[in-house]
Amino acid sequence: MSRARRFSSAALVAALVAACLLAGASGADALPRSVPLSVEFANLLPGGSASHSWQVDIPYDARLQKAAVHRQGPGVADWTATLCPSRGGACLDLLGAVDGKPVAAGSYVLAVGVTVTSFAPGDAQQMDGRLTFVQRDPGSLAMTGAGSVVPLLSAALAAVLVGLLLFVIARRRHSDEQVTPGAPR
Repeated sequence: MSRARRFSSAALVAALVAACLLAGASGADALPRSVPLSVEFANLLPGGSASHSWQVDIPYDARLQKAAVHRQGPGVADWTATLCPSRGGACLDLLGAVDGKPVAAGSYVLAVGVTVTSFAPGDAQQMDGRLTFVQRDPGSLAMTGAGSVVPLLSAALAAVLVGLLLFVIARRRHSDEQVTPGAPR
């Protein structure tokens, strides 16, 4: 086989591999959206309160997959953590059992507050966490890439068949060249 034919075969194989990789990279439609939560309140006096809030935008109808919230600090403190629609409506208490709750697309206020009852001067209370949202489609589960399996398998099968065809053609040409070494092409 001449160098030009080898190069063209290798280029065709590389193009098929690239096409298969690009077809498979279209993947999941329901990528999770993660919202970090981190706040520290220091220099509070016993009986004192403090709060902090953030704006959170959810671009699609979602489900709160996981609300991982960790409180730490000395003394006795009562914490609140809520996710409330900016335009009003029912709030989600993030310290309760909210995993799996539906959340409509829109703008929300994430509010964290603490009230200390027993606290030494200079001590700090801290809350860290992460809210993870996944896209939801009313009446069905979110697409996670399973719907793209058939096109990906079809592309892989086509790539294998083209590869086999190229292999058979190359073997046939190689055997033809061995049978008639001086014959013109």
